[in-house]
Amino acid sequence: MVKYTMMKEKNLKLVLFDGECGLCDNIAQFLIKQNNKHPTPLIKMLPQNSPKAEPFLKQFDIDIKNLNSVIFIENDQAYIKMDAIFKICSTLGYPYKFVLILKVFPISFLNHFYSFFARNRHKLQSASCLYLDEKEKKKHFL
Repeated sequence: MVKYTMMKEKNLKLVLFDGECGLCDNIAQFLIKQNNKHPTPLIKMLPQNSPKAEPFLKQFDIDIKNLNSVIFIENDQAYIKMDAIFKICSTLGYPYKFVLILKVFPISFLNHFYSFFARNRHKLQSASCLYLDEKEKKKHFL
């Protein structure tokens, strides 16, 4: 099923985010605004806890209960933590590509800070809901 989905949407770039996190919902809303600047969305999204995300999680053997990270999937590769952030920013282009300057630091160092931030993200922002009409859902979500 996953291979079919990946083949169905050529050059699929997919972000799996925590759908129960207010901060993550705000990031999804930001990605939607960025997508709306283009004729076709740059990045599709799915909440990690949605049934449609399960095949992707299984394909890459990802347990979201212990991960605490956004997941970026492209070309049958899954990226987590700062690697996922770098891929997202790279996909969005200028000015977001400037985040890539952080690559001068070791990825383990950056992932340490990412993990700290991710563990505390629910304290930073209360839960929110991402409300979209059906047309918008189809455009931005897989």
